[in-house]
Amino acid sequence: MAKPRPKAPSVTLHNGRTINWGMVESAYREQAEGKSYTVTRMRRDLRKKRGAFDTLTRAVGMMDSGRSYYATAKTLNRSRDVVKDWVDGKRMPREISLELHDFRQTRQRKQLKIDRTKKYELGYFIGVSAADRLQRRTDPKRGSVKFAVSTNDKNIADTIAASVKGVFGVDTHRPKTHTAPRAANPTQEVIIESANLSKLFKRTIGRGKTAMDYLPDRPEARLGFTRAVLDLGKTWVTGRSGRKSVFFWHGDPVVRNMVSRTLSEQGVGNENVTRQGQPSVKIAPEHIPRFRESVGFRSAEKDRRLSR
Repeated sequence: MAKPRPKAPSVTLHNGRTINWGMVESAYREQAEGKSYTVTRMRRDLRKKRGAFDTLTRAVGMMDSGRSYYATAKTLNRSRDVVKDWVDGKRMPREISLELHDFRQTRQRKQLKIDRTKKYELGYFIGVSAADRLQRRTDPKRGSVKFAVSTNDKNIADTIAASVKGVFGVDTHRPKTHTAPRAANPTQEVIIESANLSKLFKRTIGRGKTAMDYLPDRPEARLGFTRAVLDLGKTWVTGRSGRKSVFFWHGDPVVRNMVSRTLSEQGVGNENVTRQGQPSVKIAPEHIPRFRESVGFRSAEKDRRLSR
């Protein structure tokens, strides 16, 4: 008499969802069907997926036994946030994510849609790049590319997230920081993880072009751009109370001229000066009220310096 086939292992996450190894294996075989994968490759891939499934099972088991997220994460050599997301079902290890399987099936058809009506938001995003605050990071293990912007101002982080969502339709996330809990302004990272956005940058930025080349020739786009470089770039507020001045410096004269042009369009008097040997755009004290009214800072810290 033939022995009954052993039941495929499964794990129940804290959101109530049950993940069965048979589901994962079937999803992979469906994906591999018709792609002429060799038996050796399929075995290798399935070993990796089974290892990830077993790691997830261990994580859930340790949490169910009363261990803390920190202890579980240390044992599995993963970050606390990753383990928490796994156990809560917010995301799965990449190797066994059925959502990733569905994404791969439609990835070739799915295109990044740019809402070109969002001129201000696009200008702000381009300004973030022009201020050299858009960091490109590659995950060597996953091979994925993401962008990150670090700031200690929640208003700026919110504005960046809204710009990315409005223009590209891409959600951002902010991992928990390790700044001292009593810090007045803890550093926040806005993470933009989109393969399509990465491909867009690879096709357009570089090869003799910069983000500035894609700035729409519209006042609202220039305003968004100027606010971003003033918020995140090298901007100084100097002078005593009631006689404040603002200086903006950038190594690219095209960026400085764009800031100067936008300020003039908004009715803010400004001039090109040399400060400490560096060419800068200066907003004199008599123009500060108009600057605060029409342009201003999204940065709470810079605005506080300007108003005190």
